Amino acid sequence: MRQPRQGHGAPRRAGQISAGLTALRTIATTASRWLATLALLSLATIHATAQEPLSAAPHVEQAFALPTPPGATTGAAYLTLSIAKGDAILTGASTPMAATVELHSMQVTQERMQMHRIEQLTITSDAPLTMAPGGGPHLMLIGLTQPLTAGDKLPLTLHFLARPDTSLEVSIKDYAKMMSLSE
Repeated sequence: MRQPRQGHGAPRRAGQISAGLTALRTIATTASRWLATLALLSLATIHATAQEPLSAAPHVEQAFALPTPPGATTGAAYLTLSIAKGDAILTGASTPMAATVELHSMQVTQERMQMHRIEQLTITSDAPLTMAPGGGPHLMLIGLTQPLTAGDKLPLTLHFLARPDTSLEVSIKDYAKMMSLSE
């Protein structure tokens, strides 16, 4: 094996080391700039997200349920939902007074009532969603744990897509009084 000659290889190696250190400094500087840029972008995103208000839940009006006879296992709740800006999607509801609450739609065709479950209901700022007895959408209370009695309250939580839940107490109205008001 040959030994490198003294004096000839040392300056060459020193130049290579110096060039390597310069390249490392350039890489480090570039990486630092990229990291700083990413950090600033992350902070800007966090700041912008923190300032966006949580989407408001729709406004609930005229919420009521009708009384059920003793032993009944199903009932219905009705209400009007409106929203000041944008759209909202009602995806369901829950209450401790029923095993489940489903969104339903009811139509009368050829003197026959047809009811079916629906997955969601849309509320828009220019068209409130009104639920009323006699047809259309309503909240079907299934597996009631007790009868719905006129004068009592039904605790109810409405669930929306990408909006906060809304909890309310629904008045259980006397059926005869409700019918006289609608005439």
